[in-house]
Amino acid sequence: MLTANVDGYSSYAMSRANSSNYDLLLTNLSSLKQDIRNYAFKNRTGQLPLILHHLEELMVSRIETRIKERERRVEERERKMDEWMNKMIAENKKRDLITYTFFIIIIFILIIILIK
Repeated sequence: MLTANVDGYSSYAMSRANSSNYDLLLTNLSSLKQDIRNYAFKNRTGQLPLILHHLEELMVSRIETRIKERERRVEERERKMDEWMNKMIAENKKRDLITYTFFIIIIFILIIILIK
């Protein structure tokens, strides 16, 4: 099916929006707020402040959702880093204990050799 676009909208979409009993606005996200402010409502009953309020609530909600997701990701990365650091500390303690034990054994062997 081939449709011609005017301002990025098909003629069918534009005719449906113009002939609807409801207030339909064809827009894109980048110009949504400006288009809502400039839109001439068919059934103007002071809906603009309500629409803007809902739009702002929606935008705030999406931003809060993104922030929470980023915070969750940061917390997950911090947890993984903590696990890695704890593992490295445990390995270093084990290595240090082995090295310390090795030096003690060498010192005892040297003492035994020097006593004889």
